[in-house]
Formats: sequence, structure tokens, C-alpha cells
Amino acid sequence: MFHSLAYLAVWATVFAIPWEVVVVVHGVGTISRIIGLLAFGLGVVGVLARGKMRAPIRFHLLTVAFLVWASLSFFWAIDPEPAMLQIKRNLQLIGLIWLLWEFSETPARRAGLYQAYVLGAYVAVINTFINYKSGVAAAGERFSAAEGANPNDLGFLLVLALPLAWHLAVTGKSFWMIWINRLYLPLGLVGLFLTASRSGLIVGIVALSIVPWTLPRLKFRVKVAAVLIAVIAIAGALAYVPVRSWQRLGTTRAQLEEGTLNKRTTIWMAGLRVFPRSPIIGVGLNGYPRATQGVLGEHKGAHNAYMSVLIELGLIGIILFLAVLADTFLAARAAPLQERKLLLVLFFTLVIGLMPRAWETKKPTWVILALLHAATVPAAARARQVWAADPVRRVPLGRPYAAPRAV
Repeated sequence: MFHSLAYLAVWATVFAIPWEVVVVVHGVGTISRIIGLLAFGLGVVGVLARGKMRAPIRFHLLTVAFLVWASLSFFWAIDPEPAMLQIKRNLQLIGLIWLLWEFSETPARRAGLYQAYVLGAYVAVINTFINYKSGVAAAGERFSAAEGANPNDLGFLLVLALPLAWHLAVTGKSFWMIWINRLYLPLGLVGLFLTASRSGLIVGIVALSIVPWTLPRLKFRVKVAAVLIAVIAIAGALAYVPVRSWQRLGTTRAQLEEGTLNKRTTIWMAGLRVFPRSPIIGVGLNGYPRATQGVLGEHKGAHNAYMSVLIELGLIGIILFLAVLADTFLAARAAPLQERKLLLVLFFTLVIGLMPRAWETKKPTWVILALLHAATVPAAARARQVWAADPVRRVPLGRPYAAPRAV
């Protein structure tokens, strides 16, 4: 009972991630944080009641090493106050990653968590449409799910749901849920266009690569549905997206070829200039704005997860972070066939999406990384699977198969 309640709480936490900026409780935090704390409590009780828990894998060791190293940098941080705030969030991230691992042990539960994120993205899209119709802009003529929220962040959150929605639409069994997931693609794209996020547009192309990659082997009716989705997306974009958004999106190529990516390259060069001051251990957690202020003349974040980690946590931090990503790629490549293409597309969407945003310690980043590892089969379980599948080693008498003892 408690295990099922804990899973529902984890499901609700993932559901809240895409629209967490819509509901913020003063003095407590976002809705996803509130639900996450409840989920952690239920998760601990559920594991104790069940009497067992999933064994951690290499990803968890690397992740804890990275987050602990980031927290230790408080002791030499040039900006201690924001560093201390992030330490508390790092502890929450470790708890969230454990929950996602512990309560995603079956394909059905993993699919449920994928679905939770897509439905949460629906909430974000609907709020963005409401703000657009009400004329509540987040920045200029750009729109987001909440007033004052960053449209670029929303664009990335919506993009991450695109391959998940397509995968669920292709593999789903329920007629209604299949169409709910199919319709997210045009609605999510229109929401993305309303944010006018150029980085979101680029990453969106990567996310949508799952469609042509999987389409040739699908049934004819699925291909017809894909064409219908494309028509709805085009019609919706032409009907709802304002001209100013199209004009901004139209400058994407020029920014890539000739521009500064909205001054991001200037910020990155400032980071490289201060890097020699502390190349091994970095300037400390959340210290990028303070470290580069003398070069830039203003307080600016890194706008790049990799640059942020390099400057704040040094070579030790970036090695640990890249090790986490490398391990995630290997896990996605070795995932069950039904999920492999989804996880690979999701991985590259995340990796590229981290280039224009410093989300190395944000919940969405680690939720996606944890979901990418959810299908991982621990070594002991793989040994049992091989033993059971080998006809030479099979144990007679119909009793359960057991892994061979070490010699």
C-alpha cells in the first residue's frame, strides 16, 4: 500500500515539474518541491514496509559524487550565500533521483512517469495559451506559463516532452491516451513558438528526430496520424503565433552564423578568462556571476551548463559531470529495444539543450537523467537473465532459475 502511494507521489512530482513556476508557495517553494518532500517521506515508509530496495548503479555513485563535490565547494566559494542555498537543493536532488530509481522498476511504471511529464507539459502549454490570450507577456512579445517566467526555460521544458509524447503515442494501448499524446506534438510546438525561444527551436528539431527515425517501421494508420499532426501543427502555428515571434525565430540562423547568441558567447569568453584563477577546484557553487563581474561589468549567469561547471567546480567538477553524461549515454544505448530510440533522442536533446542554459543543478535536468537510467538492469539481474535464458544452464524440475555462484 505505502509503496503504491509513494509511486503516486513520485508520479505527481514528475507531473508538476514542467509547470512548477505556475504555483509557488511563499516561504516553501514550488509545487514540485512540496510534492517531492511528501513523495520522499512516503518513499522511505514504502521501502521500510516492503523490506527491500533497488541496488544503486554506477550512475548514482557518479551523481552523488558530483553533487557532493558541488556542495563541498561552499568552503571556498567566492559567493557563499547562493552556494549555501544550492547545497539544500542538491540534497533534494539526491532524494528525487533515488525516488525515480526506486519506483520505476517496471516498464509500466516507467511509462507512467513518462506520461506524467507529458501531462505536466500540457498544463504548461495551456497556461501559456491563457497568458497569450490575456496579453500577459513574460518578456516583450514572448509568452510563458507564468508571468515573469523565463520563456527560454519553458521552451526547453516543452521540447523535452515531445519525444516522450511520440513514444507513448506509438506504444500506447488506450485509444484516448494515444490521441492525447499525439495531440501534444502540435500543441507543444505552438507553445514553443509562443515562447519565441531560438534555442528551444534548435533543440526541438533534435527532439522531433524521433519521428522520422521510428516512422518507417510503423503501421500505415500511424503514418496518416503523423501527417494529420503536422497539418494541425502548421494550422495552429499560423493561427495563433504572432508575427513578432516568427520574426525573432527567423533570426536563429543569423545568430548562429554571425551573432553572439544574444550575448552568450561574450559571457562564455569572460568565463574562460577567469578560469586560470582556479582551474582545479573552481570558484565555488553559484559563483560564476561574481567571478566574471569584473570582466563583464555586470552580474550574469553562465547560460551554459558545461561552462558553469568548469568555472564553478573546476576540472574535477567537469570531469564528474561529463562522466555522468557518458554513463547516461551508455545506459540509453543498452536500454530495452522498445525504449532505446526514445532514450537516445531524449539524451541528445538534453545534452544539446544544456549548452545555452546553466541547468546543471536544476530539477528537470536530473529528472530526465534519472528517467534515462530507469530502464537500466543492474549487473546481478542481468546475470540472472542470462542464466535463465541459457538452455544449457537451465535447472530442471521447474524450480525458479538462480544465478550461478561465483567460482
